[in-house]
Amino acid sequence: MSGVNTSPASADDDDSPTPDEPLGLRERKRRATEAALRRAAVDLASEQGFDAITIDEICRRAGVSPRTFFNYFPSKEDAVLQARPSPPTGDDLERFCAGGPSGDLVTDLATMMGAHLAARLPPATDLVRHHHLLHSDPRLEAHFRAGLRDLEVGIARAIATRTDTPVEDLPVQVLSAVASGVVRVAMTRWIAAGGDLPVQAVVDDTFDTLRLGLDADALFAPA
Repeated sequence: MSGVNTSPASADDDDSPTPDEPLGLRERKRRATEAALRRAAVDLASEQGFDAITIDEICRRAGVSPRTFFNYFPSKEDAVLQARPSPPTGDDLERFCAGGPSGDLVTDLATMMGAHLAARLPPATDLVRHHHLLHSDPRLEAHFRAGLRDLEVGIARAIATRTDTPVEDLPVQVLSAVASGVVRVAMTRWIAAGGDLPVQAVVDDTFDTLRLGLDADALFAPA
């Protein structure tokens, strides 16, 4: 097909770590493979249109097998949408749920989400193409909105764990809905700035605005 380069990119087709491989090297290999797949997906979608590309083409461009693709992404939508919202995970989530790092709920929400976004948002050079692709296909827009719902659910679970409150309780639902909206606004502001501002600074500033209208301590105070 037009525009398809079948030569391998920087990813290794076999990304399975060896038993004695240092964790840092494993993580670098994992990130390199993910980046190669994302780059191939965005390049092909920009060249041919999202509907025309296939997972097999993405894998040929990235130099990996389809089996490897599905180790990283459940669909081609996920590979293309580099800025799709997703729930927080990993050490930052565990630290937040345990009451850290500062002990202030809103501050720690901002810290957790800032670190999460900083690790996932695409380079500024990819923002224009990403924005165009997002709005060029209804399925990509729907996939992005589904990510926002997943984000809200993930934040709700984190708040519920930290505050020892049932996830369905009103304070958890209210704060998670508001916080996910704040994250969306922060992402929009960062993209509008061309990705030139530190992600954490944009998230902190946006959550500071939330703080002006929200008393989180009172929200979770015993009745």
